[in-house]
Amino acid sequence: MDSVPTIHVLEKADYTKQHIVSLPNALSLPPLAPFSVRVKTSLISLTANNLTYARVGHLFGWWDVHPLPPSIPDTFKDASKYGRISGWGYGEIIESNVPEIQTGKQLFGYIPIGTLPVDLEVKLPGAKNQVLVTSPHRQRLLPIYNRYFLALSKAENPAPATHLGYDSLMQVLFETAYHMNRHVFAWDDTKRIHPTGAAALPWSPSDAALTDATIVIFAASSKTALSFAHQLRHNRPADAQPRTIIGVSSAASQPFTDATGFYDRVLLYADQEAARAAAASSPKVVLVDFGARGDALATWHAALAPSAAQIAVVGVGGEVRPMGAEEVTRARLAREAALSLVQVNASGLRDKALEMGEEAWLEEFLAAWGRFKDAGGVPGVELRWAEGMEEWAKAWEGLAQGRIGPETGLLFWL
Repeated sequence: MDSVPTIHVLEKADYTKQHIVSLPNALSLPPLAPFSVRVKTSLISLTANNLTYARVGHLFGWWDVHPLPPSIPDTFKDASKYGRISGWGYGEIIESNVPEIQTGKQLFGYIPIGTLPVDLEVKLPGAKNQVLVTSPHRQRLLPIYNRYFLALSKAENPAPATHLGYDSLMQVLFETAYHMNRHVFAWDDTKRIHPTGAAALPWSPSDAALTDATIVIFAASSKTALSFAHQLRHNRPADAQPRTIIGVSSAASQPFTDATGFYDRVLLYADQEAARAAAASSPKVVLVDFGARGDALATWHAALAPSAAQIAVVGVGGEVRPMGAEEVTRARLAREAALSLVQVNASGLRDKALEMGEEAWLEEFLAAWGRFKDAGGVPGVELRWAEGMEEWAKAWEGLAQGRIGPETGLLFWL
């Protein structure tokens, strides 16, 4: 590679402050460690999840996945102040000393934002087309971030660009929703998994049951929320489906969210009375938080709990806004304690699902994902394609400042 690599660097205290940093001293690259691949990001998405990785990165080790490189200019060397987060997409394997992994192939997974290649020490778990990262500095990560899928090269891949774009944009988000529908709220007891994936924690058939329930989904325009609403109606037996799926959205996002057709009703955050009327005769109310604004979750819980025969609260995401590390931690703990909220762990769910059989899991999940893409994905979402790090920076600013709505899917060739 001849051009000067660039990377995306954030100020950890405020993810709206970003820098595109050139690395003229990064070349030439060192020899690969044994059983390693060198990967250069080729296609990557930008969603609100990327902002979440920055906002709560201190809790999950996300700042440490792709550390600041040794060649970083002195201005950005302070890792307590500056850092890199990552995104989901495809990276090209430009060098490999693993016999089973050929150069030119693609890896799909959690990849760096920038044009500087990353070296990954790997092993092959035995499951078809899967690769596990064993790099020592990444072993404190949740396993979902160290599992990659081996894909055809760009030249060999027959999939349309739209499908590759959806893979980057929301495959991992759809997977979380798929596991919630199939395992957290399982209609088959043999598939039932606690939202955290922890086998030792109780999660009864009553906890999992959704038959005739009212589901209230907060931040209903988020891609994970939309995927969950879709799966509740399209990948579940009719006799195990909820009675009503209510989306709760901001006024700006309500028209788009309603037009997807994935919800029975889309209400505003101020519409608690309408929700209470809709849930009045329901045997169970489930509040699912994908990132409610402010104290909306607590407010709705207080409004619905007195008349609900049974009420449960499940957390998936958090509000997208800049917050300090201590504020994030306090808010998360307070929310869980006050509402008896059970937090979903996407990695834990996948791990337990894999224990039921890796090949079967992969086949069933990819079939559901394929049906979703073949049906057009999310109605009303426009895939917006761009190229290069400068375009990435412009989109990051727009997303962080709330100027880019849920109807836009941001994708970048790097």
